Amino acid sequence: GQCGCGVADVDSDNDGTPECNDACPNDANKTAAGQCGCGVADTDADGDGAANCNDQCPEDASKTSPGICGCNAADTDSNNNNIADCNDSVTNETPTETPTETPTETPTDTPITPADESDEGSNPQPTPQIAPGAGNGIAGGRGCNLTTNMPQTSGAPAVALLFVGLLGLIMTIRFGDKKFLVKLIFLLALVTPFMGGKNAQALNVQKLRPSNGHTSGYAVHTSETLPQGKFSFGINLNLTSNPLYATPGGTSLRSHVVNHFVTADILASYGFTDWFNFNVDMPVNIHRSIDPTFIATKDTGWFDAGELQLSSKFRLYDASQTSTHLGLALIPFVSLPTGRDSVYLGDNSIAGGVTAAGDWLFKDNRFYINVGTRLKKSETLTNLTVKNEMLYGAGFERPIVKDWNLDVIAEAFGSTTFSKFATEDISSPLEAELTLRKKWLANKNLVTQIGGGVGITNGYGLPDYRLNAGISYALDLKKKGKKKGKKEVINLVVDIKFNTDKATIKPISFPELDQVVAIMTKHPEISNVTIEGHTDSMGSDTYNMGLSQRRANSVKKYLVQKGVEARRLTAIGYGETKPVANNNTAEGRAQNRRTVFSITQVAK
Repeated sequence: GQCGCGVADVDSDNDGTPECNDACPNDANKTAAGQCGCGVADTDADGDGAANCNDQCPEDASKTSPGICGCNAADTDSNNNNIADCNDSVTNETPTETPTETPTETPTDTPITPADESDEGSNPQPTPQIAPGAGNGIAGGRGCNLTTNMPQTSGAPAVALLFVGLLGLIMTIRFGDKKFLVKLIFLLALVTPFMGGKNAQALNVQKLRPSNGHTSGYAVHTSETLPQGKFSFGINLNLTSNPLYATPGGTSLRSHVVNHFVTADILASYGFTDWFNFNVDMPVNIHRSIDPTFIATKDTGWFDAGELQLSSKFRLYDASQTSTHLGLALIPFVSLPTGRDSVYLGDNSIAGGVTAAGDWLFKDNRFYINVGTRLKKSETLTNLTVKNEMLYGAGFERPIVKDWNLDVIAEAFGSTTFSKFATEDISSPLEAELTLRKKWLANKNLVTQIGGGVGITNGYGLPDYRLNAGISYALDLKKKGKKKGKKEVINLVVDIKFNTDKATIKPISFPELDQVVAIMTKHPEISNVTIEGHTDSMGSDTYNMGLSQRRANSVKKYLVQKGVEARRLTAIGYGETKPVANNNTAEGRAQNRRTVFSITQVAK
C-alpha cells in the first residue's frame, strides 16, 4: 500500500539502501550505503584501520599493522620493553629495572638488544630454553634451582692452601726440602675435603685440567711418565672469560652468568716406577665474577676451592723405546666434590673415568691424542643436562728455538655427552690452546709456560678467551742404595760415531769398540759393564732419551756379536739428563754427546 521507493523495497546487497535508491545495488561492501567500491566506512573486523576489502589480513590479531600478517616490530608494545604485545606475556607492566649491561657480542643471525633483567620475584620472566648463541661461551638459561641467598663461605682455607702451594714450590726449587714435600702431599689430602660449600645444584664450568708440564702437553696427556723417584710440583694460573651465559626465553638476548674466573691449579706428580706415576690437581679459584642472572645480587668473591682430582698414569708402551716410536698410557682419575657448586666450581657428587693417551715421536716432534670417558651424576641447568660424557683431545709439540729449549704446543680438547653424542653444541664443548714452554737449567728441571686459547663451539664452560701461565720444578727423591761388597767402578769414555739422528754405528768407530772387546776377553773377572748413552740438549727430552737408549743397545749388540757374553753387559740411555759440560756452547754439547763404559770390577 506504499507508493514509490521505501525501506520495504528490495535491498539485494544488504547495505540498508533499497535498490530503487542505491547507486550500487550489487556492491559487496555492505555498510557503505550509496557508495560503490571499497571505502573507509566499510567493515574493519580487526580494527587495524584497513577495511576488510583492502586488508590482506582482515582478522589479524596484530591491530596496528595494516595489511601485515603476524606479529612484527611495528605492533603495539604497551610496556615499552622492546617486545611486541603479541609476543609478550607481560603486556601491561613497565620494567622495574633498566638493563645493566649491553652485550658486546652479536649473533650472526639476530641482532642483540640489551638483556631484560626485570625483577624475578613478583613478576618472573618466562623460563627460557638454552640455545647456542653468538660468541664462544655457551648459552644458559633462567630457571635452575640455585638459591638466591647463597652462604658466602670464608676464603681463608683456600688462601691457606694456595700459600702452602707457593711455599712448597719455593722450598722445592731453593732448598730441595724433600721432607716438606711429603708433608705437603698429606696436607693437600687432609684439607681439601672440607673446603667445599655444597648447598645448591649447579654445573662446574671450570673445564680446564692442566697436565704435568714435565711429562705432557698443556691440557692433553702424552704417554710419557716421570722416572722412578722423580717428583714434580708446580702452579698453573688461568683467566677464563665468560664461560657461561643465558638467553631469556623467546629472544636472542645474551645475559652473562659467569663473567670470569681466575684459577690457580696446584699440581704434584711422583714416579713410583718408570712406568707408574701418581698425580694430584687441586684448583684454587682466586677470583670470580658472577652476574645476578640466577642470584639476587652480583657476586664478586675471592678464594674458593675447586674440585680435587687424583689420577695415575700407567705407561704401557714407551715411545722412546719402540721401533715405531709409538707410545701408549692409561690414565684413570677420580674427582672429589670439594668445589662450591653454587658458584659454578663444582659438581655435587664424585666423578671418575679413564683416559687413553697415545703419541708418536718423529725427530724432535711429538703428536699425541687422548680418548676417554667421564662418569658422573646428571646435572641440569634449565634445558642443559650434563652427565656421562666422552673426553677427547689432540696435540702437537715441537721445538722452535733449540738453543733456548723453547717449544710450542698446539692443542684442541673437548667432551660430549653420550645421551646427545655430538648433536648438541651446548653439551659438546671444544676448546683450542696455543702454549709456549721453556725449560731451564742444565737438567731442564725447571719449566715455565705461557699461552692462551678460545672456545671453538658454543659448549658450556668454554671461554671467549683463556690466558694461562705456569711454573713447575722436578727433583729426584730416589735414595741411592748402599753398595754391597767392595767394588771399584772404572769409567771409560769412548768416542763412538753414529749416523746423524740414528743408532747406526759408523765404521770409523769399530776399532774403538774392538779394544773394549779385547779388554773384556782378557779380564773375565769384570763382572759387569754398563754401556751408557748420553746426548746434548738439542731436541726434546723424550726423543733424546730414546735416541741414547737405542745407541747404547747398538753398542751392546756389536760387543755381543764380537763374543762378549750378553749377561755381562747392560745398556742404559740417559739422554740429556747427565751433562758434563755447558749445553749452551757447541764445545759443551760435543762433550755431552758421548758413550761411557762403566766397568764394575770386584776386588780380589
